[in-house]
Amino acid sequence: MAIAAFIDAGFPVDKINETLSKLNLNNVKLHATKVVDKGISGTRISIDTNSQNHWHNYKDIASLIKNSKLEKNIQNIALKILEVLAKAEAKIHNLPLNDVHFHEVGAIDTIVDIISFATIIHEWNLTNFFVSPLPFFKGTVETQHGILPLPAPAVVEILKGYKWKPTNIEGELITPTGAAILKAVNAQQIDTIFPHFCIEKIGHGFGTKSFKNRANYLRVFTGIIHENSASYGIEEEIHGLEFQLDDITPEVVGYIKEKLESFPVLDYMIIPVQMKKERPGFYFKIFIKENYYDLLNFIFQQTGTLGIRISPIKRIILKREIKEIDTPYGKIRCKIAYFKNKAINIKPEFEDCKRIATEKNIPFKKLLQDISSYLKVFYE
Repeated sequence: MAIAAFIDAGFPVDKINETLSKLNLNNVKLHATKVVDKGISGTRISIDTNSQNHWHNYKDIASLIKNSKLEKNIQNIALKILEVLAKAEAKIHNLPLNDVHFHEVGAIDTIVDIISFATIIHEWNLTNFFVSPLPFFKGTVETQHGILPLPAPAVVEILKGYKWKPTNIEGELITPTGAAILKAVNAQQIDTIFPHFCIEKIGHGFGTKSFKNRANYLRVFTGIIHENSASYGIEEEIHGLEFQLDDITPEVVGYIKEKLESFPVLDYMIIPVQMKKERPGFYFKIFIKENYYDLLNFIFQQTGTLGIRISPIKRIILKREIKEIDTPYGKIRCKIAYFKNKAINIKPEFEDCKRIATEKNIPFKKLLQDISSYLKVFYE
């Protein structure tokens, strides 16, 4: 329904079909039809295909995308969505990533959804995504694994950390592919209004299922975020976890530090402190974006602390990308940071510099100075 909503908002369906023609599939074509349901007008899409190979595993689909004539950015976006989907399926079925068979989500229509959405992002240069609390629906779905509860296991796995709201709706409202798209574009949740957002286009995308008392559609808004804190980068909410210990040895601190690396933490600090009654101790501050309950379980079970302070934290992060750049010493991956769409900092990846310094027997300090001087031309 998201693709239909963007088409309803004005994205040309011919552009999507032009992109789909660059895949090695047989006559796959998207059709858009205007519809009215419960007094609301919008667009519904359907897919025509003569392709008989409807079932693929992760490796097949990734290869299909990589070996196509799609623009590189569209490939990268599509592969990211596909990877989110595959990792969830791999975890649910306890399989290696390349052995994942998508079954329902591996059909041609899902490949079309992924490529179509990647095309829309690329062509309209969409950079920030927001989503309201998700509707928690109920019911069951019949799959090749048998009858499964809704939301589907892959949907719940992918959307861990997102807020849900209760509904009485029976039927699938969010598919694994839709969930993967939200996760891949790092959609931020908002409860009420858009942050300094000027709406320019509105689209209604309809599904095929009918509900008795409501229209079955997804609404999208596109527009511009006005100058505010978010214009400097991406504004998001994370969580800070704090606690201190005064009955722990440095060896155990090292063990905890090592185990923290296995959780999706953004960063952490461990600081020696002087506590009351002259007791030496350690102060822990951990930053995490996703669901933190697994981390809480670890901290309580492994450290002996009797309490953890949890705080919501708003942060703004500059847009950044990893780009491979040709330098006098060869290709080096660099992290480029952007402020208001202008590159303001570029830093070579440490591991690449270490490898080149070793291979060419160059003092690491000199190599870093030379490369840093060379890279300045990219943002000065």
